[in-house]
Amino acid sequence: MKEQATNGVIVGLGAVALGLVSLLWLYGTRYPLHHDLAGGLNTAALAVQLGPAFDSYNSYFPPSERLWYSLAVMLGAMTGVGTAGANVALTTLAVLISAGLATLIRRRTTGGAGPFFFGLSFLVLLAIPALYKNIFGLREHLVVLGLWPYLVLRAAPPEDQKIGAGLRVALGLWMGGTLLFKYFYAIVVFLIEVADALIQRRIGPLFRAENLIAAAVVALYLGLWLLADPAQRAAIGAMRSSIGANLLPFDTAFAIARPWLVAAIVAVVLARLSGAGWRIILLGLVAVLGAMAVTWLQQRWYTHHLFPILMAFIGWWWMLGARLKLWVHPIAAAAALFAIEDQYSRNNWYVARVAEVSEAIEAAGLDLDGKRVGVLTMHPSPYN
Repeated sequence: MKEQATNGVIVGLGAVALGLVSLLWLYGTRYPLHHDLAGGLNTAALAVQLGPAFDSYNSYFPPSERLWYSLAVMLGAMTGVGTAGANVALTTLAVLISAGLATLIRRRTTGGAGPFFFGLSFLVLLAIPALYKNIFGLREHLVVLGLWPYLVLRAAPPEDQKIGAGLRVALGLWMGGTLLFKYFYAIVVFLIEVADALIQRRIGPLFRAENLIAAAVVALYLGLWLLADPAQRAAIGAMRSSIGANLLPFDTAFAIARPWLVAAIVAVVLARLSGAGWRIILLGLVAVLGAMAVTWLQQRWYTHHLFPILMAFIGWWWMLGARLKLWVHPIAAAAALFAIEDQYSRNNWYVARVAEVSEAIEAAGLDLDGKRVGVLTMHPSPYN
């Protein structure tokens, strides 16, 4: 037993080391930070520098993002690794927490959670966001980190979901805290809970401790942020106006959604052909449809809005697991790899544009390190 535990620690540490080294290589040699993430970090840097005067320059910066990104700015300055490096480290820590919590829940429910489960969870939650259009550390990534241990719990048979009050509280706080980055994804949790209650024909599961705690965290956040401050509601209106040109009409949105809907139908058929039970099929289907509903609600269908849909499919694949016939797994793997590789290839365009700007600055003999750069923009936030 002691030797097994030691081997488990070695495997876990190996997964963490491999992930960190890969990220350092990727962001040190190939990737710039995603432009949305870089914008948030730049806004946080301005907030840290200006303090209370920041509100005179910025009309929209949700408290959750301000706190998280400001922490990266301050840690980067304190440690000397820089804002980008500190943010990568913080996000990696969040991945570690998510994988660790999922492993503990898995062990307390089905008992089938060893070092392999932890290592695979950690690497999947770390690598796929980086490869899928470079969205590592974006809000959608952080939300997925909160939902992963929740899905691990829901995937367990109802009779095995007795994990103890302490672990439920930890899950509720973690899930609620990550949902603050994009509270719309609470819809996914709500739909899964309603589906599970209908499947079990019991309303009690809706009121599990983790659900109530997560809902309370989100409700308190929205109440303090929006309901108590009319200026914040006005800022959201200004923000929506600024992105109005990017909202897609129904026909365009449906054309983007159609392949995902077809994939969901195919997944149901393959699962049934494999003999999987309806509960696990429906829970995975609801997770996918819920992620799609949130994407549709945002009306822009950016790549990072599609990422939670992909992760819902991957989570569904894992939930079905051994219930699938062996020949189904290569199909699922090929579909996931195709989606990831497609976005990885498209990211080359952004990498080339960043390199083009950097090369132009160097060719002009300019050095911007440590200097203030002003940008004139009509965006509600000081970056565009």
